[in-house]
Amino acid sequence: MRGLFWWTSKHDYDKAIKDYDAAICIAPKDGELYSSRGGVWRRKREYDKAIRDYEEAIHLAPNGSIAYTSLAELLATCPEERVRDGRRAIRLATKARDLTPEVFGRSWALATLAAAYAEVGQFDEAERYQKEALEDSHLRESDRDDYRQRLELYKQKRPYRDDR
Repeated sequence: MRGLFWWTSKHDYDKAIKDYDAAICIAPKDGELYSSRGGVWRRKREYDKAIRDYEEAIHLAPNGSIAYTSLAELLATCPEERVRDGRRAIRLATKARDLTPEVFGRSWALATLAAAYAEVGQFDEAERYQKEALEDSHLRESDRDDYRQRLELYKQKRPYRDDR
């Protein structure tokens, strides 16, 4: 996991990818590794590779919610239009929400579902799920302002774009 926690934090994505590649060679059935590497591909803006890794993570761990949420978020909020697929993002985010135990909090899955609805122009649903995400007692305080800003976008009938 050095790739995610060390190299990614240093923005040395190539070294992070190299570490994940090595880890995947050792544990090729570990869906978390693919999901984490997908996150690095996303940061590198290599979205097709991120999608492939998230899909492989879902294939390997179909009952885990992180890869579903990550892929849905990318498909709903990507700054590149060619990548976005709001309808698929809704399906994936709904599955992620359903798979996420309430005791862990569902704010990320709910906010992703909101973004997916906004992507397809269903802003009433986007507002509904974004409000639900904001009400989640597990929502980190550091995410609260971002979630409020997203809600304001949806009230203005505007989708959210992740430009990180």
